[in-house]
Amino acid sequence: MLSRTIQPLTGLTILLLGSAAVTRMSGMWLLASGARVVHRLSGSADHEDDVVAAYVAHGIDPFDSEERFDAVVFTPEVAHELEAVTSSIDRADQIEITSPYPESGDFVRSAITDMQLWARSGLGYLTRHMDVSGEMTTIAIPRNRQASILGGALSALAVVTQQLSKAPDDNGVPVHIRLDLLELLAMLPMQPIGFAQLDQRIVGEPSPTPFRMPGGTMTTRNGLAFVRPVEPAHWSKLLHLVGVRADLSSAVANDLSLLRIHVDEINESIRAWAAMLTSEEVSDVCQDEHIPVAPVHTASQVAADLHMNARGFFQDGRVGLPWLASLDESHSRKATRKSAIRPEQGLPLSDLRVLDLSWAWAGPYATTLLSDLGAEVINVEWHPRASNLRRNPPFAEGKHESNNTAAWWSANQRGKFSIGVNMKSEEGRKIIRELAAQADVVVENFAPGVVDRLGVGYDALREVNPELVYVSLSAFGQVGPRSHYIGYGTQVYAASGAGYATSLDEVTASQMFIPYPDPVSGLFGSLAIAAYIWKARTTGCNARVDVSELETVAMVGLEPLLVGLDPSREILQPEYVVAESRDREPVALFAVDDDEWRRVVEALTDSEETNGMAPAGSPSESIAEIVATLDKDDVLSRIGDKGLAAAWVRNSAQVLDDEYLKETALWELDCSPEVAKSDINIAGSLWKLDGERTKIWRGSPRLFSDTSAVLIDLLGYTAEQVVALNASGAIAVDSPG
Repeated sequence: MLSRTIQPLTGLTILLLGSAAVTRMSGMWLLASGARVVHRLSGSADHEDDVVAAYVAHGIDPFDSEERFDAVVFTPEVAHELEAVTSSIDRADQIEITSPYPESGDFVRSAITDMQLWARSGLGYLTRHMDVSGEMTTIAIPRNRQASILGGALSALAVVTQQLSKAPDDNGVPVHIRLDLLELLAMLPMQPIGFAQLDQRIVGEPSPTPFRMPGGTMTTRNGLAFVRPVEPAHWSKLLHLVGVRADLSSAVANDLSLLRIHVDEINESIRAWAAMLTSEEVSDVCQDEHIPVAPVHTASQVAADLHMNARGFFQDGRVGLPWLASLDESHSRKATRKSAIRPEQGLPLSDLRVLDLSWAWAGPYATTLLSDLGAEVINVEWHPRASNLRRNPPFAEGKHESNNTAAWWSANQRGKFSIGVNMKSEEGRKIIRELAAQADVVVENFAPGVVDRLGVGYDALREVNPELVYVSLSAFGQVGPRSHYIGYGTQVYAASGAGYATSLDEVTASQMFIPYPDPVSGLFGSLAIAAYIWKARTTGCNARVDVSELETVAMVGLEPLLVGLDPSREILQPEYVVAESRDREPVALFAVDDDEWRRVVEALTDSEETNGMAPAGSPSESIAEIVATLDKDDVLSRIGDKGLAAAWVRNSAQVLDDEYLKETALWELDCSPEVAKSDINIAGSLWKLDGERTKIWRGSPRLFSDTSAVLIDLLGYTAEQVVALNASGAIAVDSPG
């Protein structure tokens, strides 16, 4: 039975130093996963009167100098305090979290720092308000600590993965791991980063000839629904459903360009149909036809959501971990073994083997994080259909017909092995079972029920490996009244409340140009994987883990969600204005109240006469008019000189030139076989161990390039057997083009 009460990290003891929001968020994730967490605050800066700080601190114990710790989490601003706790951390791993913005220790104002990071990372340029016609318009920024929440999960992952590198009952040699918040966020827009280099296209930039697609955010009888499928077959079904003429509805299944040609006709039908139904009815009717559509929820609607409550995500006014799990503790622990096919690099996860059945972005991102730490990841590509990451642009050298030149795939699959297996064949299923018998974890992100129908689900594979950790990542989870919902990142973003985390008026929602929920759930999926591997190795149990994308993204919007759960909570959410400077660059300005907005105006005008200047809660034309008279650098220096907050909202090309990211050397050349010649950059590993970034040991593999090697070297097949299996269609080896 899947449960939310299992705590896989019981037995670990973690020390938090300082008041930084990201440090506290790390403690929140570790505590919720079962670790004992102790906090040594700096001076009197505890901010426990803040609702969010108190929420995050719930259950965390005060520091006791007699205690010994497995890891210590801190930011550079409090690194000097390590000396004061030397005896407690002499065998503890040190997890340091950096940022281009110095940590003030002021938890309340940390939300503004996170908003600056969002703007600077390229994500701000990709986040847009939706207008009444359902189109994406002006830049939007989440008004909460999303960078800290994600960074807290990443640092929690660092804690656990380093524990996995140690022998049982042995503290091992402690290491220093450095992570960076801007690097984490800048890594997420992989596809736009590729477009900026290969096609010189800036995703999100207004086009002289607007690229209009039908659908989007549609008004329903009781709110909004996000109605914009991706696949041609889904569009065809939708148009038939809403009453678009039959010839057009059928034709779009083979020609998506018809959607743009007939956008007004299609929109008229969708709007008229949606207006007759509630948001939930729109979604249910579409999902019954396997069309990915979801309601656009506010935080209060998320808190009342039938599906999430049925899954037990909310309990006693608090939010649970974004996964369910079950354990079978009837087995003894076997000895860990070293990888047989990936070269040893001395990384924390060098003895971890991952059987990766995933194909959309969430699963591959989770396994990328693990691969960067040394895990041997064997990606079973869906034969005969290649991953959607391989099929989507941009492509190196314009090779649209190739399976090996997509920049999005290349950035996301580095360091893995690619094998082609037809899981619909008995021979293919046999290979999967043989691989699972030698794996530590299986990862999949198909729609619920698919792997079971294929015969490679949890129950089937644990028969061959009683210690297996089996992790599923899906849009709405494996169980619950809406677990049958299918969805892409845009639908999950809408249903999770993320669209309203950016809102200044509680009416206007947002969407993103990338499927943001996918890497978010991938990050939390990797944390779940590491946590349950640690549980398996310390107890001998196997685990079934159900990671819900909907819950991960809802959790990242923690602050508005807390208000949705309890409207009496008063939580300070900073306001923002995004205005275009004289040199045509978007600049975001931030403040917490009207008095601070007056200071912003004073800084921009060199005047204390601010009468008539509008605060951010209004249209803010006055501030926009002032910014339009100044160059971007002038705006930033004036605001910074007064101790206020602003950020240049960088697009993907500008993020590649960010001076801080150049200094940290995040970007490195893609070394994948058919992409390397294009000399494009991808984000390197996020992990810096003892001062050195972990190396990407090889680029992303050609499609099916490792099938023969894995079957022969790992499973013991002969070359003749491989040839026969390939001829029968049970497997596929390498791919032309």
